[in-house]
Amino acid sequence: MEELSLVISQPDEGKFLQKIGWNKEQIMNAVAEITKQYTGLTYTEEQMQDAKKDRATLNAMRKDISDRRIQAKKALMAPYEAFVAEVKEVVAMIDEPIAMIDEQLLAYEEKVKEDKKQELISYFKENIGELEDVLTFDMIFNPKWLNKTASLKSCKEEISKEISRTDTDLRAIETMIEEKYRAYAKDYYFRKDRNMTSVLSEVGRMKEIDRKAEEEKAAREETEERRREQEAAKAAEAINPPTEPENVQEQVESVPKVAESVSIPAENVPRQPESVPEQSKDAQVVDPFADKDTDTKIYKASFTIRGTKAQILSVKEFMIKNNIQFGKVEK
Repeated sequence: MEELSLVISQPDEGKFLQKIGWNKEQIMNAVAEITKQYTGLTYTEEQMQDAKKDRATLNAMRKDISDRRIQAKKALMAPYEAFVAEVKEVVAMIDEPIAMIDEQLLAYEEKVKEDKKQELISYFKENIGELEDVLTFDMIFNPKWLNKTASLKSCKEEISKEISRTDTDLRAIETMIEEKYRAYAKDYYFRKDRNMTSVLSEVGRMKEIDRKAEEEKAAREETEERRREQEAAKAAEAINPPTEPENVQEQVESVPKVAESVSIPAENVPRQPESVPEQSKDAQVVDPFADKDTDTKIYKASFTIRGTKAQILSVKEFMIKNNIQFGKVEK
């Protein structure tokens, strides 16, 4: 391709206008004489019309000079603007092959990058090992690997490091995190760009949530259990309030040992000894009516029991459920 350069032939030998000549001194002297008349001048109220006329005269002078400047600029710019249009036309012709070449160069560069990426993908697949079901090339891909400055060797080394790091992190999850949170930890690990610090922090947060939930559940169950106990106690008191001792606990603690005495009218049962020997704590009370389940006759028995408040209330509840009348021991 021959060397080509733009040559200016007009003006002659490319010598452009160096200076615009005009009657600068004449105009400046005339303006100086005119403006001198207004130095320090003060118009009176009666001279306001004269002031307006003087301002109009000066504005007309200023406009005439400015108009001549604009005319000179247009005259000088006209050939330049024509020259610019002609040059742009030629440049547009040159731009067409440049665009065609750029398109081909871009396609070639993209092909080179794609070939390089495919080679890195092949290397990844060859070295992924047991992680092929959880780790993909896109998860570790770095766009900088496709730059011309990044060698294939360095890119492959980074791929190996990413595979090794992922394997180490997953093994750590298996050993460090309890099974309950393990699946969630692995999912979170891949969602957060395989950041192990974030995983441990998230698992700790989940554990704290579960701990608080368990505490709240236990507190609710305890509250519900107390509510049921209170309702049962109120129901028992409502059935026969006059027969209930004012202070069950005091009456129970006042009995030193377990004892039982049963008095049955002589005409209804065989004679019994006047007193029953004291029973041991583990002794079982003999039910005098054990063999009379079908007997409908009403009997009366008096006895004293010893136990915790809950145990005594359970005996009371049993008697209420079985419609057994009870009250204070007659003295």
